[in-house]
Amino acid sequence: MDLSHARPPSQQQFFASQARLSLVPSSTSPRMTFKSTDLRSALHLHEAHTRKVYMEGYLLVRHTLAVDGQPDHRADHFSTWTECYVQLYGTTLSIWDAHALDVAAQEQRDVVPTFINVMDALVDYVGMHVDTTLLEPQKRQTLYHVFAVNSAGSNKILFGFHVPPPCDPTKVEQRLSPKNERHPEHRPVVEWFQLGNRYLQTWINAIRLSSWERTRLDEIYTGALIRARLSAVRNTDSVKIEDLEIRSPLVRGQHEGWVRARFMGSTEWRRCWVVLRSHWSDEDHTSSGLKRFLRFGERGSRFSLHSPMHDTQSMMPPTPPQGVIASPAVAYFYDTKRSRQPFASLWHVRHVYAVYPSRADLVEDSVLFKAEGSLPQSRIVSATHRPRTSGWVMFMPDLPPQSVRGANAEMMKWVIAMMDAFRLYGRPERFVWDPRHPDSPFFAYPIGPYKDHLFLDRTLAEYLDITVEDHVATRQMLHDLMAARMRGENTTMLPALPDIPRYPSQPTVAQAEVPTQEVVPSDEVPTTETAQEPVYDTTNAPAEEAWSIPTSTTVPPDVASSTPDAVT
Repeated sequence: MDLSHARPPSQQQFFASQARLSLVPSSTSPRMTFKSTDLRSALHLHEAHTRKVYMEGYLLVRHTLAVDGQPDHRADHFSTWTECYVQLYGTTLSIWDAHALDVAAQEQRDVVPTFINVMDALVDYVGMHVDTTLLEPQKRQTLYHVFAVNSAGSNKILFGFHVPPPCDPTKVEQRLSPKNERHPEHRPVVEWFQLGNRYLQTWINAIRLSSWERTRLDEIYTGALIRARLSAVRNTDSVKIEDLEIRSPLVRGQHEGWVRARFMGSTEWRRCWVVLRSHWSDEDHTSSGLKRFLRFGERGSRFSLHSPMHDTQSMMPPTPPQGVIASPAVAYFYDTKRSRQPFASLWHVRHVYAVYPSRADLVEDSVLFKAEGSLPQSRIVSATHRPRTSGWVMFMPDLPPQSVRGANAEMMKWVIAMMDAFRLYGRPERFVWDPRHPDSPFFAYPIGPYKDHLFLDRTLAEYLDITVEDHVATRQMLHDLMAARMRGENTTMLPALPDIPRYPSQPTVAQAEVPTQEVVPSDEVPTTETAQEPVYDTTNAPAEEAWSIPTSTTVPPDVASSTPDAVT
């Protein structure tokens, strides 16, 4: 659905100029002077992502919890349900107070929006939400179309369908009942209810798609970093990058060291000792029978109720998220190097990547990397109060001040170690660089005339189940959809979302009632009137050499990762 015609008057001219500017590189963007064509191409895709419009329209907005999990009463936030105009550009959610826009339109001035970064956001479908207070029970308010966004720490922002029901709000459930299908208000209320669900489905999948595409671009960026370093250390141009091999940082299947980690649902960077193992063993955190007997009931013992992981089951591999292949690898997090019990563990990692910094000129000094997988010890709950057992952990190496220059190399060593342990992207053998292979970090590399549309158009992802709350499972659903499109398979598409005016007299949802299967020819040429997706022309994949199967030559990881990119 094209909602550009529904934009507030005070924003029409602004968005028109933005649309024109989005067709050409921004003049304020840093010049990309990297010699690596892989890296330049990856950075171009990141810039295209910031310009991609995923969704826009009116929503009711309310900030309920701040990053510390306490009620959010800040003056610049919406403490009560407020009608807003919301737009998702890249991973930036821009929110304008609709009433302020109306006033600004009359006064011919601009309104500064509130910005929310959804790069790490967790989105939950809530459905019916009841607002009430103990002090004012008479002000009970029920909304039937609500979803929640957790964007930082323990915060929670609620979004709701802005169109009111076409009947007395207190009688919505009564009108929806099949027993009242003969009532004249039954059909309009059912149509309104279906339209609201369809609208929320579009918004939730748009936010998830935006966040996932950023993850895919970071995987491409990571692959480009590795190839740039390999290119810098090869002795002659006659040696192909595919022929170079990076030695695994794992020693006897293990890698350990100090890092600073930030877990989902927290804004705190925690210094911890991480032990990464390629194969979990039931002997982990155990010792001889005599020592276990002597320590029975000790505060630090695995048999003690005071132990962080006293339950034997908590040390067993958890069930992998839906659609994810189980992995025997695990990363344990300890408070100190001498701690006997970990306070957290990370399993079934599906994504590991270096995080692209905010600007291209910061690439060589970037140290952040991220892993997404199962976190069985997590105490975070979703907006529907279900345990959140998968998510992400962000890392940065913890090095002494005199070693700060080696932080980037240490970051790359950790990234490759995790790839090796969890067997990602072709490791621990050789990287799979073929963009046609689903294990490659370059899988489905967007190229061709529509490369700035990136991996998937929003309309292709709208049918995905929004009730799934598992973070890694929602990522896998999008990956599977992209893989199906790469194979030329027809995928489900919902009917187009009808236009939703701001003040409808009665919602119309003739097209939004029953999802249908739409046949999309795999060889269809995108046009400006249809959903456009990237052309995956693997014969012209952006790389310095042709994509081929590597054959031998070893490069130590410390050399391959410590060589800086050549910059002109």
